[in-house]
Amino acid sequence: MNLCVTTQHRFDRTPDGAFWTDSAFPYAFWNRYREEFPEVRVLARVRDVPMPPPRAARSDGPGVTFAPVPYYVGPWAFMLNRGNVRTAMRRAIGPYDAVLFRVPAPLPALCLDFLSRRGQPFGVEVLGDPIDLFSPGTYTTPALPLIRFLTWLELRRICRRAAVAAYVTREALQRRYPTKGVSFGYSDVSLAEGELACRPRKFPGNVPPFRLLFVGSLHHRQKGPDVLLRAVRDLQLAGLDISITIVGDGPERPGLEGLAGELGITACVRFAGTFSERRMIMELLREAHLFVLPSRAEGLPKALVEAMATGLPCLSTPVGGIPEILEAEDLVPAGDHEALARAIERCLVNPARWEDMSRRNVSTARRFTSTHLNTLHHEFLRELHRQTVAHGERALRN
Repeated sequence: MNLCVTTQHRFDRTPDGAFWTDSAFPYAFWNRYREEFPEVRVLARVRDVPMPPPRAARSDGPGVTFAPVPYYVGPWAFMLNRGNVRTAMRRAIGPYDAVLFRVPAPLPALCLDFLSRRGQPFGVEVLGDPIDLFSPGTYTTPALPLIRFLTWLELRRICRRAAVAAYVTREALQRRYPTKGVSFGYSDVSLAEGELACRPRKFPGNVPPFRLLFVGSLHHRQKGPDVLLRAVRDLQLAGLDISITIVGDGPERPGLEGLAGELGITACVRFAGTFSERRMIMELLREAHLFVLPSRAEGLPKALVEAMATGLPCLSTPVGGIPEILEAEDLVPAGDHEALARAIERCLVNPARWEDMSRRNVSTARRFTSTHLNTLHHEFLRELHRQTVAHGERALRN
């Protein structure tokens, strides 16, 4: 049985027919679904390029193929291409395929009508909340409030009709987007045993300068890098010796580099781009004194969990599932650079608090070991497989 998976991510295809990603979703990610489904077909936007982007990773491979849909960028381009995208989706999803939507995203809504006519079940992986994803400051379009409302409404409809649903939170997303189907709650962040620190960190004696670390996509400002830059400026004005490394890339990077210049903090800000080798990220996590992710929207961020696993103290915001893994004292209001600056300073000048944060983070990260999460993920896929088989048997009888 094939599994058809939709994703909002965009991929590149080279003339040799290979599919590439510049950051997330390499082949290993899709290969996890082959625990239950031997063939995985990824439905996503794909553009043709003459060669792979720098630091790109291969996304297809044995048992993992792609069914490209028309390439578009932005909500208006989606509306213009809506009919062609729907046709591509209908052709790609066979009547006896298992179907899995990674939401929120616009592609699944185009499939509901023809799946309903077939009586074909589908599963969802709920990764975030549109109420946060399209909150003020994330995008500049004047239609943001309308997009926010429609996406929220659509996600409620999709989750309600799903035969099986997996949420990256324990309770937060389940409350807002309930399902009538079988429900699972687990993170898609999975830590290998060797990635978990054996013990909490001790406050370093060779500081300042204090080294902050941010890891996140710069395709938009949902992760709040602009808020962090303003907080760094506030800390410098307060006399704190500090530097920040920003790991990630995307269309927002030039604007953020310009913002750093306007704020007068270029000398202490390093835009590191993306890293294809995990060991380079781990080195930065070991060298940092504080991980800061001032997101405006999240599900349950992988980068935050990975930082916690190394014993690195972390600050973030009370959005999505983050309050389920960080204490209230480690959270600041989204979009508030002054509150973020105060929280960073409180952490870095108080060794006892810093060590308490490290201890809590290592303890919490143990919940994300791969053995436990892989079991839940497999149970979710098995239930989707079971319901798809049952649908096929009913269709054959009729």
